[in-house]
Amino acid sequence: MVNTEVEAAKLLLSEGVPIKIGKRTYKIKEMNFGMLDAITALRLSMTLDEDALKTDPIKGANEVLSKNTTAAAKIVAVAILGPGRVKRKLFTGLIAWWIKEKLKPSILLEAAMSIIQMTNVSDFMNSIRLLHGIRMTAPTTPNLVEKMSSPRSGKEEPSAKNSDGPTTT
Repeated sequence: MVNTEVEAAKLLLSEGVPIKIGKRTYKIKEMNFGMLDAITALRLSMTLDEDALKTDPIKGANEVLSKNTTAAAKIVAVAILGPGRVKRKLFTGLIAWWIKEKLKPSILLEAAMSIIQMTNVSDFMNSIRLLHGIRMTAPTTPNLVEKMSSPRSGKEEPSAKNSDGPTTT
């Protein structure tokens, strides 16, 4: 079952996810680092004041809307444009303006979910964890298991038990 999920995820990432904006359909595919960086910067610039939403939901929602529509449209624009820093620099603003005129909130929700899927942050984070663990020059400090099993610790190593017979030393 896990292999089926992995294969489905790979297919989804390679083929992309369609998003319909106005009369056109765009495919959002797995993003490269440049796109991830641009989208992450935009996401971090967005604000959401939960207290204002609780105090006065309508006013709070209007504030969220006024502060975040441009960033949301730019995120969708970057995802639609695909790879290419120059292309993003030249056309993100223009496409974001067009998206603000055409995109409906229900489509934004679909687009946001697709964009999050296509960022493939889980593979990125697993790679970072792996690369972080491969620090060959960093001094290592033994963990508790290493300390307990080390002959220098002054304690004997615990004897291994054989599941078929008596304890061996």
